[in-house]
Order: sequence, then structure tokens, then C-alpha cells
Amino acid sequence: MITERIYLNNPLLTDLPYLEGEELIFVNEITKDLSYNELENFARVYDEFRRSYTVMILLTLLGFFGIAGIQRLYVGHKFKGILYFITCGFLYIGTIYDLFTYKRRTNEYNYQAALRARDVVTHYDNI
Repeated sequence: MITERIYLNNPLLTDLPYLEGEELIFVNEITKDLSYNELENFARVYDEFRRSYTVMILLTLLGFFGIAGIQRLYVGHKFKGILYFITCGFLYIGTIYDLFTYKRRTNEYNYQAALRARDVVTHYDNI
């Protein structure tokens, strides 16, 4: 199984046990060249930057109770978040769409967060 192989090859993932699926694969891929100390620092930084699937789905569900758009703000889509809030999630159609795409949106944000975390760790260690 690919997940077991990734865990065996990367001690970082014991510090981030909640990683799964696509997120697990891309975090493993971008951290494969880091030293053990850099991996530990990466785990701390990435844990601060990443967004949770559970929080994302809960914020999306809030859109049905008049607080639409918070899920978009949560993953950095400021303009769409404000637009959703003003239009009740594009009359709930956008909110329904987000129910089906919340994992993809969270993964997109987390991918960028992982790249930022790697950059922070590698630049910090080189100073």
C-alpha cells in the first residue's frame, strides 16, 4: 500500500498523522530532499499554515444559515468570500457547489501552504 511506504520513508509524517490521500502524497513529494531537522521544522510550520477538511465542511454548512462565504475566506478567496456573503452564496447555488468541492479547495490551499512552509524552512536554515 502506498500510504505505508510513504510513512516508512518519511519520519515527518509521524508528526502529522492526520495527512491522507493527495495531501499525504504532495507533502511527501516536496519534503523528500529535506534533512531530518528541516522535516521537524517543516512539520511545525505546515501545521500552522494548513487548513482542515472538517473545518472547511462546517464553514460551508454555515452558508445555509445565512453566513455564506466564510469557507472561501478560510482558504484565502477574499473576493469570492465577500461576494458569497453579500449574495447568500450566490443564492445557495455556490454553497451547494462548495459542498461537493470542499476537499479540492482545501487541498489547493494546503498545497500552497506546504510550498510556503518548505520555503520558510529552507530559507531559515540557510541564514
